[in-house]
Amino acid sequence: MASAIALVLSGCGGSDDTQVAEQTFQVKAIDGYLTNAEIWVGDTCSTKVAVTSADGTAELPVKYQDQKLC
Repeated sequence: MASAIALVLSGCGGSDDTQVAEQTFQVKAIDGYLTNAEIWVGDTCSTKVAVTSADGTAELPVKYQDQKLC
């Protein structure tokens, strides 16, 4: 048990300065007319990934770029 806790704790910590920013891509809902529109991804649109801003845009992680957007 103690070794499992030590293993978990050893992965914690570090500096926030070393984090790499996640790559994103931008989408725009209906030429920017939709504010606070939920964006879902996947074949069945089962994963909520973002909400559009006041100008109808949202930043999504690149890992969703080739998936169906709803």
